Amino acid sequence: NSNLTNKKYVISNNVYERVEPNIKIIMESGIPEGQTIVVSNGNHGYRVKVTRDIYENGVLVASDLISTDYYAPVDEIVKKGIK
Repeated sequence: NSNLTNKKYVISNNVYERVEPNIKIIMESGIPEGQTIVVSNGNHGYRVKVTRDIYENGVLVASDLISTDYYAPVDEIVKKGIK
């Protein structure tokens, strides 16, 4: 079918929001006062839209939203000395 050879499908994602991680502080008596220890680094979260664009003979004829996804941030954990 010659109609199929003239079509091109392009899948793309667009990060439209970056979500900051929270910082959780654990007060620790076994650590000298004023000292902090990073237990685990946090990671940003993201909100993403995935779309499919359809081109016929090089011309965009349709754009469909496939999904809207949320990737949650990972909290940073820090121990802070109080001794």
